[in-house]
Amino acid sequence: EDGRVDYRNLDLIENVRKGQRLCSIIPPKPGEDGKTVTGEIIPSSVGKLAKLPTGKNVKPTEGSDGLIALIDGQVSYTNGRINVYPSYEVSSDVDNSTGNINFIGNVIIRGNVLSGFQVEASGNIEIWGVVEGATVKAGGDILIRRGVRGNNKALIISEGDIVTKYIEHSNIEAKNDIKAETIMHSIVKCGGKLELSGRKGLLVGGSIRAGKEISAKVIGSQLATITKIEVGVSPSLREAYKSIKEEIKKLQSDLKKT
Repeated sequence: EDGRVDYRNLDLIENVRKGQRLCSIIPPKPGEDGKTVTGEIIPSSVGKLAKLPTGKNVKPTEGSDGLIALIDGQVSYTNGRINVYPSYEVSSDVDNSTGNINFIGNVIIRGNVLSGFQVEASGNIEIWGVVEGATVKAGGDILIRRGVRGNNKALIISEGDIVTKYIEHSNIEAKNDIKAETIMHSIVKCGGKLELSGRKGLLVGGSIRAGKEISAKVIGSQLATITKIEVGVSPSLREAYKSIKEEIKKLQSDLKKT
């Protein structure tokens, strides 16, 4: 209304849930007879019932008057058929041409995720290129084939594992394990094991918290770069404990005042 244009939230993906109605058949109505210029009656033809445009992962409703989705995913109408796909694929970079991505299945990105954009998925996310200062959130695992060059703006959150080559100047959080070759100057929270393998196996700078174990070839630097390490307690559990402690303190203070 105020004339602004949002180049990022383009809403190009139409998410649907399992069991959701996708289309309905409108039954034909009786036609009306016509007349010629000489007054002769032209009888109307009987309308034909439209065919259901059945595609992949859809099925007719009980009365066959429409289609419903068999899975959660992206609905697409192509070549006269309605399909529901469990994965959403981006063949290029996530930029102004794609906008932000929010999908209820798996997401595959064959390019990079540029700064300022968001990728969210209920399933797994696979990124073939580099993640810049962007936000990536997944209900499953996150696989970044090249790495994360965050510029202190990247936020990567996974409810499963995170696997990538390198992480620089980023904020990374995984419920389970994190595997990489190099992590530099980043804030890392890992509920399971943090494993730095490969040729370098380097962990330097930033704040690292792991619930179970940290495995690396080199931790810290001879240049006296501060590297904070915490192991043994799940970061989410520690934060919840801290939050509850502060809440108890506030409640006790309120009780005193009362």
